[in-house]
Amino acid sequence: MSGRGNFYSNIFYSLAPPLKLAEILCLSGGEVSKLSIFTQKALAEEIEMKMLSVVVFLFLAQFALASCEERMDITRLKPEGEACQVDDECQTGLWCVNEVCGERNDIEWNQSDGDDAETDGDGAVDGDGAVDGDEEATDGDVPDSGITSISAGDSHTCAVVDGIAKCWGSNANGQLGDGTMANRAAPGDVIELSHSVKAVSSDGGTTGALLMSGVVKWWGAYSQGNPADPMYGERKDSSVPLEVIGGFGELITTFSMGSHHYCSVLRDGSAMCWGFNDFGQIGNGAYTAFWVPAKVSDLGDDEVKSISAGKSVVGARYDMKGAHTCAVLENGEMKCWGWNQYGQLGDGTTEPRGTPVPVVGLAGKASSVSVGPNYTCAVLDTGGCQCWGNGYQGQLGDGSETLMQLTPVYPEGLTEGVAAVSAGDRFACAVLGDGGVKCWGANESGQLGNDTTESSLVPVDVVGLSSGVKVVSVGGAHACALLENGVMKCWGANNYGQLGDGTQEERHTPVDVVF
Repeated sequence: MSGRGNFYSNIFYSLAPPLKLAEILCLSGGEVSKLSIFTQKALAEEIEMKMLSVVVFLFLAQFALASCEERMDITRLKPEGEACQVDDECQTGLWCVNEVCGERNDIEWNQSDGDDAETDGDGAVDGDGAVDGDEEATDGDVPDSGITSISAGDSHTCAVVDGIAKCWGSNANGQLGDGTMANRAAPGDVIELSHSVKAVSSDGGTTGALLMSGVVKWWGAYSQGNPADPMYGERKDSSVPLEVIGGFGELITTFSMGSHHYCSVLRDGSAMCWGFNDFGQIGNGAYTAFWVPAKVSDLGDDEVKSISAGKSVVGARYDMKGAHTCAVLENGEMKCWGWNQYGQLGDGTTEPRGTPVPVVGLAGKASSVSVGPNYTCAVLDTGGCQCWGNGYQGQLGDGSETLMQLTPVYPEGLTEGVAAVSAGDRFACAVLGDGGVKCWGANESGQLGNDTTESSLVPVDVVGLSSGVKVVSVGGAHACALLENGVMKCWGANNYGQLGDGTQEERHTPVDVVF
């Protein structure tokens, strides 16, 4: 690199710590005391490491805080004791309870008519483990069973029942959140969360929960970048829930658990990601890991509607699968970034991208997205579904076994009438407008649900699910569906009890989860 290049590079890396701190301070309302001890320590060590002038540091941080005040509406957050409505935002650490801003421990918490906020309005994950807590259920939306969210991970599954998170299946990394590392073949409560959970997101060896307060908590494998203390202090799995970067979690409205990185959407419509970043999957132009959330750049002026962090199938171990991210904007535009060896970003190339690039060739505006290992699927506003990337086992559903599909293609027969799609490991499933479910791709464990173990390059019907399905969530080699009548069914691999039927018997057609 030239001398001039080194000069500008040194300036950039010298400014990074104060700008990063300023961004985090912005999100915490400008108060260091509201950041977690680990975050404060991490930033302090970065600052000391860069040997920045205190004057320069404070000037930059103050400047960035001033610019973010309007963006985050800090000045309009209501203080403790002030009257509020359900949609009002109280200051950090406070909630609007019984029409007064205050701490939840000091004020009786009042749920409105028992209707919890749901994911994308239907009370479940958006197919890929991305959850949206920004919408409220209408009377009658919550089924009789009380199940409001489901998420299939690699070899475990989680659901929210009456505000309680329940998980089952593999627990090698503590991903069931019950304080143990023991597998279980039937649902068990995640401890320390009470009746406070809106939605769950599972992937690999980790699980996350979006609480009714807007805070995100996680448990399981540390390798994705332990959100509470990844880089400073001891790194280890956690079998109990930990809060994600204490101090601004309550600003999160949507989040997605990838296998090795995480992403969230904030109240102002911006997106932030953190974790491993070897291929630019964080989306801020860098290629180094970020253990505190970094803002995704180049998403334009429109707010982010939904985001999906890539899946993998290796649990706690890191690999390249799942190292990309995609987001849908409110205007229907879709952008992706990160690893792109198989064309999974949909920009017509195989070049990795450290910042978001538009998906080209979509046959309409995007309404939702689901990112699988090295491939991507999206539902369009036309009702069609399109997929792209690595389809070597038919996971694109277009009848091919291609290793590299650079632009979107339709799964056979899904040019219209699709309500949601979920991309898993080498297979995917879609919920149709009439409530039926179709799946395609690999099928060695019966994960297509068509009572065979033969793979299919095109969508096939799931036995017994021709109608009445609200949402489907696809995992490593199993899938689960939430029905309108409140029943939850799963099928496919069951070696760890991930189907929740009390057995470890592989199922080639859907069976009821036994709560």
